[in-house]
Amino acid sequence: MRKVVLLFSVVLSVLFYSVSCDGELPFILTRSNFEPADSVLKSVPVTEGNRGYFALSWEEDKGADSYIVMRAEDAENLTFEKIYEGRELSFEDTEFESNTAYVYRLDKVRGDRVFEGSRYAYGFYCGGVPHYMSEDIYEDNDCKERAKIMDGTIEANLYAVKFNTNSKLLYDEDWYYMTVPAGYTATIKLNQSYRSIESGDTDLKIYIDTKTGVGMTVKQNGIYGLENTTNTMQDIYFRIIADTQTLFGGVSSGSVFIDYKIELDNISQ
Repeated sequence: MRKVVLLFSVVLSVLFYSVSCDGELPFILTRSNFEPADSVLKSVPVTEGNRGYFALSWEEDKGADSYIVMRAEDAENLTFEKIYEGRELSFEDTEFESNTAYVYRLDKVRGDRVFEGSRYAYGFYCGGVPHYMSEDIYEDNDCKERAKIMDGTIEANLYAVKFNTNSKLLYDEDWYYMTVPAGYTATIKLNQSYRSIESGDTDLKIYIDTKTGVGMTVKQNGIYGLENTTNTMQDIYFRIIADTQTLFGGVSSGSVFIDYKIELDNISQ
């Protein structure tokens, strides 16, 4: 009995020592009995002043001891390289080329085994092409919650990418709104600055909330109405995207940059 008590004390000492060294229980005590799941990470392009990066994040997996982030440039045959290994649940990828399409994969480590992920995340950072693209000061307005008010002329840009890998489409959305009096209609004029178009269809589509979400192809210098049919003042939202169906129809991969301008045309009953 004395030997058993002594052995138990030694085990406890080892465990407490492990805890005191790194502040956490050893993996063998905290991880689940199941192997790591095949999961996908989240990739978000972020701009902070002159600094740009991909904010990568993923969910905790109790079956994994640590995580590995693999990255490849988009191509028919992906060549992955390791850009992160550790136990954190996020990583900022700052070592990349602007206007280049990337594919990310999340691998997981359990003991001495690496479980390779099979699900991909996609990243494209639009760094702009100074020769023709204006600065888009309205970003990050890629959802309704971050829509920017249109109270004058707006010059902005967006991008669209089609990946070789799985024909994935990745594109920017620009959301705006106007405050329109009851019973009035605000009309806006759109034109595409780059790629230069004299007339006819642009590479853009516009979606207006009052049109029940139906997208319309934007004509060069086309006029579009934001109609308030209620008896109170309303914020009317609209969004602009690249017409990916037209741009990438029949094309295996590619990327497009579009410069555009929105102007207030009129507000009338």
